[in-house]
Amino acid sequence: MKRAMYAVLGWVFVVVGIIGAFVPLLPTTPFLILAAACWSKSSPRWRARLLATPGFGPAIQEWEETRTVPLRAKLMAIGMIAASCTMSVLFVCPTLAGKVCLVVIAASTSAWMSRIPTRAVATAPETLPQGAPLATT
Repeated sequence: MKRAMYAVLGWVFVVVGIIGAFVPLLPTTPFLILAAACWSKSSPRWRARLLATPGFGPAIQEWEETRTVPLRAKLMAIGMIAASCTMSVLFVCPTLAGKVCLVVIAASTSAWMSRIPTRAVATAPETLPQGAPLATT
């Protein structure tokens, strides 16, 4: 029963992650990381397929191994949050309450993202010797 629940949750997270690729302020990678975690308990085959995807596999693997995010990815994410929030506030959301809500969500998401440890560019996990410490900022 638990295994089936984790498998279904994995698929839900994948679907939400795919939607997040097209919807502003809805992230993709965190949902795919959650899917990988669920599938690690239910379906090693689907987890392996997710990790084999060229777009998200390396990011998910890096998160699982080091709990860090590359600086470029972090800056890109915060920049996209700011851009989509600005566009939504200016052109999409008609009410003041909605605009305030969007800004609060964008600011809190950006603050959370900035607190995640950053991997130093020169120390990618695949280039480190076994057991070498990672430099984080």
